[in-house]
Amino acid sequence: MVNLCMNNSTKYLTQQYQLVLSSRNVVMEYCYRLDDKLFVKLSSFNDKSISDLLVHITHVYTLWLGQFALRKKVVFAEPEKINNLEMLHQLYEGVNNLVAEFLKYAEQTSSKEISGDAGIPPQYITRSPFEIFTHVITHEFHHKGQILIMGRQLGLVPPDTDIIRF
Repeated sequence: MVNLCMNNSTKYLTQQYQLVLSSRNVVMEYCYRLDDKLFVKLSSFNDKSISDLLVHITHVYTLWLGQFALRKKVVFAEPEKINNLEMLHQLYEGVNNLVAEFLKYAEQTSSKEISGDAGIPPQYITRSPFEIFTHVITHEFHHKGQILIMGRQLGLVPPDTDIIRF
């Protein structure tokens, strides 16, 4: 878990990420139940697997927080080389570390916007740390929903992964 002392400008982002982690943990526990089905390519999802989507989520965090915001030289995991849950957990530990680094950066530059090239084709954009952080977590939740649908197509009933669970 990310555990940082933050001023008020990033306090809510830190709390929000704790909620993301809570939901993500439910998804990962679900993935353990999927076992080898985690790597089954589904034609209904453009021949992608649940593992592929989980790796894609880490790519977006790495791209926006690491490369765009923090100006880090980043390396992206190759989805075809990820073949077990331990490897996925390691990718997400890297994401958690990147989020922690980004939140420290955001604390120091809370009012400063971040500019650079992004997208395909690249265009010059300017965004606040809040916008960038909101983008990566909403992106994760979008794909979380797809992962649960994929699991249902593979024969498993998905768990309740909402932030407020019953």
